[in-house]
Amino acid sequence: MKTKFFLLIGIFPLALTACGGDDNGDDPTKPLDNATISFTKMANCPDAEVDQAIVWKGAIYYVNRTSFLRYTPAKNEWQSLAPAPSTNLFVWQDKLYCFYNSSDKQIYVYADTTDSWEIADDIPIFNEDGNRTNGIYKAGNKLFADISCGSYYTYHVYLPESKQWKNLKQNLNFDFLQYACQIGDKVYYNTSLAIFQFDPESCITTQKLSISRPSYSTGGKLAVCSYNPQQMLYTLSGGKNGDYRVTTGIYTPSTNEYSEKVFGNNPHGLTEVTIADIPMAINLLTYFDGRFFVGPNNAAFYELKIK
Repeated sequence: MKTKFFLLIGIFPLALTACGGDDNGDDPTKPLDNATISFTKMANCPDAEVDQAIVWKGAIYYVNRTSFLRYTPAKNEWQSLAPAPSTNLFVWQDKLYCFYNSSDKQIYVYADTTDSWEIADDIPIFNEDGNRTNGIYKAGNKLFADISCGSYYTYHVYLPESKQWKNLKQNLNFDFLQYACQIGDKVYYNTSLAIFQFDPESCITTQKLSISRPSYSTGGKLAVCSYNPQQMLYTLSGGKNGDYRVTTGIYTPSTNEYSEKVFGNNPHGLTEVTIADIPMAINLLTYFDGRFFVGPNNAAFYELKIK
């Protein structure tokens, strides 16, 4: 079997590893001591920054408070779409939804044929006197909502068979989803110094391992995504004015192992830092059909490659 190289880039630390064998994810994570990374300039994003990226129907959709954009990798083209009601997007049963946390609280579904947002009638809003839905999140194959009543919070899971929300009667925090990816039926996320597993069925979070790294590679922006169905990729990056550094890493859940490598424009005398032409700090990483897209960061947008 051929050896395959894996890389991750994003707001998280980036990992570089080789995985040999039959590609079933059971091989141990191995370091890529001789790996190199490169960035290919793509068409600039119409907006300087975005809040969320989501893959749906052969394209990547990016959203912020004023814009909703579609990037088509096959054409390297951006298209401005009808603004989304909010930045709380999620894909559920092949449809793209948006939860609008306003006074009238609504869930909208995007109609790509007419480029419009319509009130969804297949997912009800949890609505009881004195309760407020703050957000709806997809983790694994389930939808969760956090509900507040004054200073008291409850967390609910959606039951599609009965179209009802069930109180889980336990505390959860879904902030981790911005640094997470799904592998199998579990969700894995990175906190820059540790990797955790969230089980959507039991709603139990387990720390899988701690990450130890030298001081020169601990800071920066964190990002994460899947490389393939068996592995998680992550990056930590920072710097300015053409002097950037990226700690790259990959995590394999089946063996509970990770590997990292550090790249920089200028090693500053550190032999552990491999020289690479890094055009910007990595503020967002999106995986799409075997490709990695970085940004937009001040409208700049790149494809990341590893050899």
